[in-house]
Amino acid sequence: NALMVRSYDGTYRITLGAKKEIPASLLSETFTVSAKAPAGTGWISQATSKPLAVQGGKAAADSPRPTAPSPGGTRIDYEGILADAQGEPKSGTYLLRFKIFPGVSGGKLAWESARYVRIENGRFRAELGETTPLPTDTLRGTYRITAAPPLGLGWTAKASGVPVVRGISPAIPTTSGEAASIALKKVREEVRVVREEARKAKKLVQDLEERMIQSGTGRDSSHRKSRVYVVKSGDTLRTISKRVFGSEDRWIEIYQANHDRVLRGGEVVSGQKLLIPASGGKR
Repeated sequence: NALMVRSYDGTYRITLGAKKEIPASLLSETFTVSAKAPAGTGWISQATSKPLAVQGGKAAADSPRPTAPSPGGTRIDYEGILADAQGEPKSGTYLLRFKIFPGVSGGKLAWESARYVRIENGRFRAELGETTPLPTDTLRGTYRITAAPPLGLGWTAKASGVPVVRGISPAIPTTSGEAASIALKKVREEVRVVREEARKAKKLVQDLEERMIQSGTGRDSSHRKSRVYVVKSGDTLRTISKRVFGSEDRWIEIYQANHDRVLRGGEVVSGQKLLIPASGGKR
């Protein structure tokens, strides 16, 4: 079967049988798979891993099976996007620098490698670990991978998916964008905790204020019939005096009863609780 295949940096992946069905009887026996490059070009096409028939049928007992790479053969398949300063995708071959850091933020550089990568319409694929061995200890934990574009151009390079690690047990890779997202979630959680603590503190202050006012009503007989007034928007000591005493002239009595709670100049704040001395009229 002849198929059109897109190649990234010389490598490609294809599922055989997607368009032309493969005989089940063939897959039940030992078989080989070969791939030929375009005729007349002199190019060479060969498998980078052993094929295994698993989709749609039972693999033959003697079929070649992929084996895990050796400890020194750890690889990371990294797919990404490269764009210029205006966000337009780039095409061509460019030098990109890849880095691996432990954790989701901060951390000392654990691995670094620069390599030329073929980019088509902004998209590229690179196999990390081909020339510089990867830090397997870091890859077994949580880590992040960054891709840096050519220096001084203002371009951006980022992952287009989660990198695939081959050769060691599954880890938890993250891209620089995912690390920022995790950090943002952490900040949001911290903000939520601070707001909750502020709410509790405000409630505590209100309770203490209420107790202070209530305790003030029993200091002497002149306060035993005092009551609490909650300041409304637009209130002043004079308007409050007019409302509770029927006259603005008695505002000084309210000030004297609340001198430790009224702002400089006799200003009051909406929601504030004031002690109204005895003999006040309507509420």
